[in-house]
Amino acid sequence: MRSLETRLCFLYVCVIFHRAEVSMKSVDLNQHPEPGSPLSDNEYKEFWELFNPDWKAEELCELRQNFGCNEPRVLRIDLFENHGHIPNGMICTELDTIPPFDSFCSFAKFRCSHRQFFLKRIPCQESQTYKEFHALTPGASVSISKVICYR
Repeated sequence: MRSLETRLCFLYVCVIFHRAEVSMKSVDLNQHPEPGSPLSDNEYKEFWELFNPDWKAEELCELRQNFGCNEPRVLRIDLFENHGHIPNGMICTELDTIPPFDSFCSFAKFRCSHRQFFLKRIPCQESQTYKEFHALTPGASVSISKVICYR
């Protein structure tokens, strides 16, 4: 009978190959996403499976908090989430109540600090290019206007 360590290793290899097989089946080889573009809904679904349960996402957030967005392990995940290129410029989210972020790093840090691990990045719309956004905090008003949308 195999040892527990051997069985766990075998299970780990099976999971990796299964995940790679599933990922390859879901890839449309005729579609080449633009580097720096957000993931599609299906891509996000697969991407976030890697971070379930929440403690896995919390570990990534802890790495980001302690070592920054340029830490190699954090950077590798950010590159994957952005089709191989971290975008410069405005980052928009699926929640229209949140103003655009000035960088992907600030967006990722927001997700962590607000425990919204599965908040998706979306393409910025034309209406967001010149729309005025207001972020209200107790006793203060901050306005971000005339932002340039990353494409």
